[in-house]
Amino acid sequence: MSTTSVSGVSSGIDWQSTIDSLMEIEGNKVTLLERRQAKEQEALEAWRQINTKLLSLETASADLTNLDDLLAYRSASSDEDIVGATAGTGAVEGNYSIEVNRLATASRATHGGVADLNNTAINSSGSTQQFVYTYGTGEDQETVTLNVANGTTLAELKQLINNDSDNPGVRATIINDGSGSDTAYHLILTSTETGTSSQIVIDEATTLEGFGEEGFSQITTGQNAQIRVDGYPPTGWIESDSNEVSDVLEGVTLELNDVSDGDIIQISITRDNATVKERIQGWVDAFNGVLSLIDDYDTYDLEDEEAGALFGDSGTRSLKNRLLKAATRPVEGLGEGFQFTSLSEVGISLSEDGILEIDSTKLDDVLSESFEDFGQLFTLTSSTSNDALSYFSHSDRTSGGEYQVEMTYDADGSISAATIDGVEAEIEGRFILGAEGTRAEGLRLYFDPPEEEGTLSVLITLGLGIAPLHESLSSRLTDDQEGAIHFQMDRLEESIANFDEQIEDMERRLEATRAAMEQQYIAMETTLATLQSQSDYLSQLS
Repeated sequence: MSTTSVSGVSSGIDWQSTIDSLMEIEGNKVTLLERRQAKEQEALEAWRQINTKLLSLETASADLTNLDDLLAYRSASSDEDIVGATAGTGAVEGNYSIEVNRLATASRATHGGVADLNNTAINSSGSTQQFVYTYGTGEDQETVTLNVANGTTLAELKQLINNDSDNPGVRATIINDGSGSDTAYHLILTSTETGTSSQIVIDEATTLEGFGEEGFSQITTGQNAQIRVDGYPPTGWIESDSNEVSDVLEGVTLELNDVSDGDIIQISITRDNATVKERIQGWVDAFNGVLSLIDDYDTYDLEDEEAGALFGDSGTRSLKNRLLKAATRPVEGLGEGFQFTSLSEVGISLSEDGILEIDSTKLDDVLSESFEDFGQLFTLTSSTSNDALSYFSHSDRTSGGEYQVEMTYDADGSISAATIDGVEAEIEGRFILGAEGTRAEGLRLYFDPPEEEGTLSVLITLGLGIAPLHESLSSRLTDDQEGAIHFQMDRLEESIANFDEQIEDMERRLEATRAAMEQQYIAMETTLATLQSQSDYLSQLS
């Protein structure tokens, strides 16, 4: 602002106050721009908050995409110290009796010992020697040869084994038996896996003196766990190479902790409907959180005559409609035999307030009578008419439904040509990808080739249930490059920047106007002073 004083000494008028009053009127234009800018800033913040809520919905949806993430089971053991259990998808309610005869153990080889850990060389031959061992059994057996340089210590051999990039699953450790003798420090080789297939054998090709098979005083053979389930088999045992047994009871992993010494351990598996309802309620809350926030911003308070930050914004109505449509329309791609295709069929529907509401009684009945079918409505499902080709992944641009795949492959399993629904597909090694611009865009299928060349015609069914559908929708809406929210915020940020420029330009013009007015009034005062002086002079002459 100008600092020139317009005193009004000659005119007797307070020109400074007059200028200030005129500039205040002109300044209202800046105030108007600032108010409009503030409204845009409020709208921008509102869209940011909506974006945050949508990201929460995306996370809540992603957390329920797989059946194991949605469906819950309770498991109980009569003796956790002997057998524990966890249950997941495919588990069948019931009670099971388990007898544990033996635990799975690792293979172990213990060296007879040397006197020193770090200072005494285990290879003093003057040349490089080999330490050779085999791991595994049968066709899976691997032979590992390590070059042990002259002067290598026991500690260095341990590191050589553990740091070997070809190590198939052997961990080397050293223990001190406390004897202080020439054999106090022992190298121990232990398989990282358990079971009879994890055998460690010191190979006869070893040339490192004292570390051939004869140098290892104890070699323990790995063994399989042995159990019976509900008395089966009546003679003999079910064997497992791990103490986590997941291939005996469908959907159940048994955790073997000790032998039962002939006792029978009872395992009970029940559906956990309460946890499933909590998970569904969490998703519904996340969905309603977006709708409620939109309503808060797109509203008008008649009593206070105050509009919400996004009142009348068509973008909010479009967003709300997209969310509601996704939540209320039938789910595509579930295929034949699925009991439910919409949320309303399982007790989740729109209330009079326009948000999702859970009918707890109806949902309880659904979970009690159709537990797995409910899970398939909410999660991602896929099926194939030929196991050689199966679903691998999809993107937010992929639609649910059936896909007819035709493909040709050669003798080494390389895919030479493929189409999805008659449209040429992209080929990446063992993967077939849906073409851009089609409903299969983003779809990725995996090919496990048969032994001979040929052609395949495969029907792939992809069911994108409620959770994956809303995960994809939320992801599209919040995409920071092409999402609808991005464009709304980008528009507002550009508008706010334009207001900054207009306000700065207006303030510069107001400053110039004040300076011009002050100069005019100063010139007027100067002229009046001159005229007053001349008048006084003429008065004196007369």
